[in-house]
Amino acid sequence: MQLVTLIQSLSEKERRYFRMYAQLSNKGEKAKFMELFEALIAAEVSNQTAQILKKKTYSAANKTFLVDKILESLRMQDFHITKSPIIEIKEIICYMPILLKKRLFKEMRKRIRYAKQKAIKYELFTDHLAIIQWEKQMLWKEEANNMETLLKELLEEETFINSRFMQALAYQNLKEQITLLRKKDVRLRKPIHQEKFNTLVNTPLLLDNQANKLHSLTAQMHFHYLQSIVQKYQHKNPEMAFFHAQQLNQLYEQNIAIQSLNPKAYKESLCLFSEMAYLSNHFTEMRQVIDKIEKLSTKEPELGIDILNTTCFYGLLCAMNIRDYKEGERVIKVIQKYWQELAPVLKNNRQLAFFYNIFLFYLLFEKWELALPWLEKILQFKRVQERKDIQCIARIWKIILAYELPNIDLFQAMETATKYLKRQSHYGDVEQSIMYTFKQLNKTIELKIHQQILAQLRQKLMNILVQQKQKGTQQLGLQEIIFWCNKHSTHKMHP
Repeated sequence: MQLVTLIQSLSEKERRYFRMYAQLSNKGEKAKFMELFEALIAAEVSNQTAQILKKKTYSAANKTFLVDKILESLRMQDFHITKSPIIEIKEIICYMPILLKKRLFKEMRKRIRYAKQKAIKYELFTDHLAIIQWEKQMLWKEEANNMETLLKELLEEETFINSRFMQALAYQNLKEQITLLRKKDVRLRKPIHQEKFNTLVNTPLLLDNQANKLHSLTAQMHFHYLQSIVQKYQHKNPEMAFFHAQQLNQLYEQNIAIQSLNPKAYKESLCLFSEMAYLSNHFTEMRQVIDKIEKLSTKEPELGIDILNTTCFYGLLCAMNIRDYKEGERVIKVIQKYWQELAPVLKNNRQLAFFYNIFLFYLLFEKWELALPWLEKILQFKRVQERKDIQCIARIWKIILAYELPNIDLFQAMETATKYLKRQSHYGDVEQSIMYTFKQLNKTIELKIHQQILAQLRQKLMNILVQQKQKGTQQLGLQEIIFWCNKHSTHKMHP
């Protein structure tokens, strides 16, 4: 079934290229592997691929050969169309045994020189080290008069490249461990994950003075990425997190070769920059970087949905913070238009975050009717642990919308919320204060008394917020509820 999976993963462009490549390598009668390829393509529509593979017409050798040919085609397409330096250097390395056997040392030396230039430009350390090994073999075979000098220079070069490689590898390994940890718990909320994170980042690799000791561009990039994460989660310093994300972004933009080699990594650096710009209130820079991410979709179409996810998510946050209703509405329409494509690639926590941010956007502009459907999406979403905070605060917001909208039963909303929050062990000072307030509001219809009661709630929540900030935490939705209370005390919205 791996053959079917491989064929299904091919884009139309890749399938077209494969057919042309197969024709060039198999002139004359149609090859058996191509018959199998076309049969599997045709069977995709009717979901009959399993039956095709069971036919005795196609042997195991036919299937294996087809897989080899498809992979070969993809490699050649990557080389000829994208001009991948990785594939190009690998091709040169493949020629080395032939050139060495034929004693074509001049040609070999020419290709080695070219491959090294590419390896240095793109910091392809392992390829560079592999080329040096072939250059050593050439020296021994050629037996030049100045072999001792040449070998010494080659060994010094090898030591130099290897030191850079080991330095970059150390940072890469640390980054991968932290990335894996954040995949389990992206916000590092669980104590066990916080402890492991603190252990990982307590390393000489992340000392401030290390930045000046990094000779590899790759190591520098990993350093600034890691420092940005550390400043955010360990030191709770959004300004420094933004600084390191900005440094990472600048390194990519100053080195187009590295940027073009891995556009996905460049895109991830822009995403990190967006996140840290948002957390540190650099909204002008945030808008600029979102524009850069959007432009990537034309250069790297394979990142389409990934880019759409990022630009919509951070674009909406930016519109909220710069109070741009028109831009926010535009982003929401894009989200709605492409949601069927977006949803399957989004994790539960990201889907809930989208719903919650859209809800908050409409709440910000007092569009209660438009906010309600997005709140309902959260309330109806299956229970998940990743964003339990969103699902809990949504129950509180339902009470607030019941206060704003006449068609929602306030008492039922309060009763449902109380039961849910107690069941989730999420019924603390904030929730109890809000419930008490709405019970008081239910006893009178006088506007002035409502304003007084909500002003008291606002003060109570402000005190809780101060206490939480002193502990380095902040409950989701608390600040927005304070703004809502403030609106009812002053008839103005001050988010």
